[in-house]
Amino acid sequence: MVIYATIITLAFVVVFLLFIRNLHIKKHFENQTILLSAIYQTIPDLLYCMDTECKFINCNRSYEKFTGFREKDVIGKTDLEIYADILDSATAHSFMDANLKVIREMTTVTKEETHVRPDNSIVLLKSTKTPLIQNGKIIGLLGISRDITEYRAAEEAAKAASRAKSGFLAKMSHEIRTPMNAIIGMAELAMRANDLNKAREHIITIKQAGSNLISIINDILDFSKIETGKLEIVPAEYLFSSMINDVINIIRMRVVDTQLHLLVNLDSKIPNALTGDEIRVRQILLNILSNAVKYTEKGFVTLTVYGEPVNENTVNLIMEIMDTGKGIKQEDLQNLFVEYKQLDQESNRGIEGTGLGLTITRSIVQTMGGKIEVYSEYGKGSRFTVTLPQIVRSPKPLAEVENADKKKTLIYEKREIFADSIVLTIDNLGVKSTVVTSDSEFFEILKKQKFDFIFLSFELYKKNKEEILKHDSDAQIVILTEFGETIQDNKLNVISMPAHSISVANILNGKSDTFSYDDNNGLIVGFTAPEAKILVVDDIITNLNVAKGLLAPYETQITLCKSGMMALNAIKTNQYDVIFMDHRMPEMDGIETTQRIRAYGDEDPFYKDVPIIALTADAVSGVKEMFLENGLNDFLSKPIDTIKLNSVLEKWIPREKQHGSVINSRKEG
Repeated sequence: MVIYATIITLAFVVVFLLFIRNLHIKKHFENQTILLSAIYQTIPDLLYCMDTECKFINCNRSYEKFTGFREKDVIGKTDLEIYADILDSATAHSFMDANLKVIREMTTVTKEETHVRPDNSIVLLKSTKTPLIQNGKIIGLLGISRDITEYRAAEEAAKAASRAKSGFLAKMSHEIRTPMNAIIGMAELAMRANDLNKAREHIITIKQAGSNLISIINDILDFSKIETGKLEIVPAEYLFSSMINDVINIIRMRVVDTQLHLLVNLDSKIPNALTGDEIRVRQILLNILSNAVKYTEKGFVTLTVYGEPVNENTVNLIMEIMDTGKGIKQEDLQNLFVEYKQLDQESNRGIEGTGLGLTITRSIVQTMGGKIEVYSEYGKGSRFTVTLPQIVRSPKPLAEVENADKKKTLIYEKREIFADSIVLTIDNLGVKSTVVTSDSEFFEILKKQKFDFIFLSFELYKKNKEEILKHDSDAQIVILTEFGETIQDNKLNVISMPAHSISVANILNGKSDTFSYDDNNGLIVGFTAPEAKILVVDDIITNLNVAKGLLAPYETQITLCKSGMMALNAIKTNQYDVIFMDHRMPEMDGIETTQRIRAYGDEDPFYKDVPIIALTADAVSGVKEMFLENGLNDFLSKPIDTIKLNSVLEKWIPREKQHGSVINSRKEG
C-alpha cells in the first residue's frame, strides 16, 4: 500500500512536472512568435509570404509603406493581379514567373526587379524568393526585397568616374608627352642647326612647348587642391592695369599666325588699385581666353571688362569673353564644368587640353565669391561672363585723358568690328571721335576738319601719307599695327593691336604705348637697375645660369652662389638689395640659410630687413605660407615666369634704383 501510494505520488509529481514544462514551452513559443512578428514588421526590407498559388498571405509594414498597398489590399491576390495595371505587362508577368519557379522547382530565385512607387518614381529592387517547406512539402514562399536604386546609381557613378580617371591618365600621358617630344626633338634640331636663325626658331618652339608642359602640370596641381579642399586664395594689393596688360600680351602671342583677331574693350572707369588675388584673376582670364582661342578657327575673340560698384570699398569686375568659334550644344552645357570631360569629341578631335581648365576656373571663381555664366549657340560661338568682387584701394580710374573734351580724333579703319572697338574705347575716355571706312570718306573729312590724332593702319598711312600731310600736317599719326609688326619711323605713335583704353589713353596723353612684346624675345624689360645688387643661391649650375640670363636685361650686379654656406660668406662682404634663395639644397637648405641670415640681425639690422625671395619647384598648397613663416619675404616658383619675375623685382628693388619710364606708367596705370 505504501509502495502503491509512493508510485501514485511519483506519477503525480511527474505529470505535474510535465504540465509545468508544457506551460513553459507554450509560453516560450508565444514569446518567440511575438519576437519574430516584431522583427518581421519592423525590418526595413520588404517582406511578404505567398501560398502555393502565389497569392499573398501577408506582408510587413515596410512593404505597405514602399508600395502604398495595405496588407488587406494584397491578401489573396497575385503579383499579376496587383501590378497588371501599374507596371507594363512584361514586368508584371516576370514577377509571376519568378514566383511560380520557386513553387514548382522548390528553388531559391534572386533577381533585380523594377517597381513604381506611389509617387510614380521608378525604383530598382533586389528580390530573393525562397520556398517555405514543411514535412518535405512546399506550403508557399517567403520574399525579401531591398531598394538598391541609390546603390546602383552610386555604383554606376563610381564606374563612370573610374573610367573617366583612367581615360584622364591616358590623356595626360599623351598631353605631357606631346610637349616633351617637341622639347627633346627641337633641342636635337637646334644642336644640329648651322644657321643661327634656324636654331633660334627651334629654341622658340622649345620655350612654347615648355610653357604648355607647365600649364598642364599646373592644371593637375590645381585640380588636386580643389579635390582636397585646399585651393588657396591670397588677397594682396595689385594694379588692374598691370594684370590686364599681362593677360592681353600673353593671349595676343597665341593668335599669331592664326586667322583670329583679338579685340579688347576696357572700361576706363574701372578703379586701377585693387585688392584681390591677382594671380587667380589672371588665371581665370587666361583659362577662358585660351579656350576661346583653342576652339575658334577664324573670326574674333573679344574681351570686355567693366566695373559695377557694390559700395565705396567694393567693385564687381564683370569680365566677358566672346568668340565666333564652334559653340557648345545645349545638351552639353550641363557637362561643361565636369572634370576630365572634353565635349563634342568628334568635332573637337585633335584639340589638345587636360579637360580641367573650366572645372578649375569655376572652382576659383566660386571660392572668390564670384559667379560664372555661359551662353552658347552651337556653330556660332560662346560667351562666358565672370563676375568677381574686388576691394577698391583707390578710386583713381584705370585710364584718363588730360583735357579730353578738347581733343578730336579720326579713325580710319576698314574693318568694321575693329573700328567699332576703337570708337567705343575713345568715347569711353571722353574724347570726341569720328570714324571712316573708305578712302573717299577719309579725304573728304580731312578737307573739312582738323584733328589732333588720326588712327589708321601703317599700310593705309604709307599709301596716303602725302595726302594726309597736305590736308592736316599738324595731326599726330597713330599707327595701329598687327602683333609683331615693326615700325621704324620714330615720328609716328604706335599702338600694337588690340587697342584698348590703357594704350589709347597713353598715346592721347603724349606717352608711348605701355608695353610691347616680341614673339621671339618675350617681355621687353621696362626698367634697369645698374646700382642694384642681387644674390642668387641654387645648388644646380643650370638654374643659376637661367636666373643670371633672365636678370641680365635689368643690368643689375649679380652674384651667384652654389650653396647656403657660400651665400652666408657672400652677404658678409656685400649688402644685397634682393636675395633669391633656392629651397631644396644639400647640407643647408634655403630655410636654414635664411634663418642663419636673419640671426645676423643682432649685429646689423640689414640682415633682418634684406628681401629674401624663395625659389622653388614646389607648387603645392601651403608652401608660400611656410616660407613666409620662416623669414622669407616672397615666393617665385620654377620654372621662372618672366612676368612674375618682373613683378617681384619691381616690388623689392628700391624704387630709387629703378630707371626707366615703363615702370612709372605701369604703377600709375
